[in-house]
Amino acid sequence: YKTSKSMSQDREHVEAIRRLLQKDCIYREPGLSREALAKRLGISESQASRIINTYFNKTFNELVNEYRVSEAKERLVTEDAQVTVIAFDVGFSSIASFN
Repeated sequence: YKTSKSMSQDREHVEAIRRLLQKDCIYREPGLSREALAKRLGISESQASRIINTYFNKTFNELVNEYRVSEAKERLVTEDAQVTVIAFDVGFSSIASFN
């Protein structure tokens, strides 16, 4: 059972997550983890996980990789840079994970 206060807090965290991903581009940080995101939001890791699963309908990794892949696709079309350079720039820690 969710109270209106807890739902309101969830919505604030959802907006904060969107802002961190869209405006601050934290997905570019190779070591970004659910724990690091939760710390930035000032909430527990399990709370961050629940919010992402519930409101984004994705896992943490799916959400972050969606942003990484989106930027990589755009940059691969518009820039004359090596694939590996772009992959690392957008936050992938290896070419295997990018592929």
